This record gives sequence, structure tokens and C-alpha cells, in this order.
Amino acid sequence: VTVTARIDIVMLTHLLGDLALSGIYAFGMYVSTVVHIPMRALNQITDPIISRACEENDLEEIKSVYKQSSINLLLAGSFVFVGIWCNIHNIFNLMPDFKEGVWVILWLSLAKLFDMATGCNSAIIANSKFYKYTLYSNVVLMIITVISNFYFIEAYGLTGAAMATGLSIFLFNVFKMLVVAFGFRIQPFSYKTLILIGITLSTIYLQSFIPVFENAFIDIAIRSIAITLFFCPIAYA
Repeated sequence: VTVTARIDIVMLTHLLGDLALSGIYAFGMYVSTVVHIPMRALNQITDPIISRACEENDLEEIKSVYKQSSINLLLAGSFVFVGIWCNIHNIFNLMPDFKEGVWVILWLSLAKLFDMATGCNSAIIANSKFYKYTLYSNVVLMIITVISNFYFIEAYGLTGAAMATGLSIFLFNVFKMLVVAFGFRIQPFSYKTLILIGITLSTIYLQSFIPVFENAFIDIAIRSIAITLFFCPIAYA
């Protein structure tokens, strides 16, 4: 996934020849990376557990960790995403030069959310007899990234680069999910996944009724408090 970001920026600069657009894209990429932070923390916990479970061939433990990592990562990522997206107007009010990157943030954030929703599939593959598929999936990812960037950047410019990355990350994770599904007969989703998606969309919709305050910092504070008070208790319940 890190490689795709580098490919995007290089190809964006090469195809459009505008360093300013590359800077806007890089800004959008860094904002969306905040959504992904919980995954890095949780991976440090799940990786050794998955490694031990694979060594002992404990399929129940692998299944349990797989599903728990999926819903908990999606929960954390969704909360962060809602906070960013519902305050997107404030971000660009404070940094107006980057307004063109609004759809970059959306596409990359959604891609990272899907990556988180698929749980610890990378750890499961890497610690099993299917470890070779890690290399195959990375090669496929780079090929798809290059091809999709040529098409989407030419067609949609700056936003196209984010769309290309989103598609690449989506297909990358679908491939890993299929490897785990066929190799272990397990998948990460449950009815809770749908409930969480519903809570996320409802939060985004309901906060739109909050009036926009002239002072961006006051608006951020009020909107963030309202989001937290609505999202967290329902998600916990």
C-alpha cells in the first residue's frame, strides 16, 4: 500500500506535469493516512497471536482474531473517518490552497477503511503455507496501480490518481480475502459490519443538520463533540 502512494505521486507528476497538484495529492494522502493509524497499532497485537495460532494450526483462534480485528479496525477507522469528513469544510477553510484535494481525501480514506475492514488477512497469509501469495499479491498490486493510474489520471486528473489507488487497494484486499477464504474457509465480516456501516452513514447524515459556525475552531469543537456523543454510545451498545 505504501508503494502505491509513491507510484501515484510519481505518475501524477509525470502525466500532468504540475508539481502543485502533486503537493495537493500528497496533502490528501497524509490526511487519509490518519484513518489508517489504528491498524498499525492493532497489527502489533494481532501478528504474534496469528503467528502462534498458525504454528499450532488453531483454526478457531485464527477465525476469532480475524473477525475481531475486522470489526474493531473498522470501528476505529470509521470514527476517525467521520471526524475528518464531517470537518472537511473546516480543514479547507484553514488551508484553502488544498481545496482541490477534497475527493482525494474521500477516495483514499474509503480505500483505507476497506483495508481495515478486511482485518489481519496479511498476517494470516504470511504465517501460513500460503505465504507465497504475499509476493504474488504485491506484484499484482503494483501492476494494477500502474495501469489504473494511466487510465484514471488521464480521464479524471488529480481525483483520478486517488481513484486508481482506491481501486488497487480494493482489489489487493479482495485477492487476500479470497486466499484466506479458500485456504482457511473463513471470512472477516458479520452482521455487525452492516450495523457499523449504518451507524457511520447515519452520523454523517445527522451532523449535516448542525449549522456551520463562522469560526472554524468553534465549528470543529461543536461538530466533533456531537459526533462523539452520537457515534460512540451507539457503536458501543
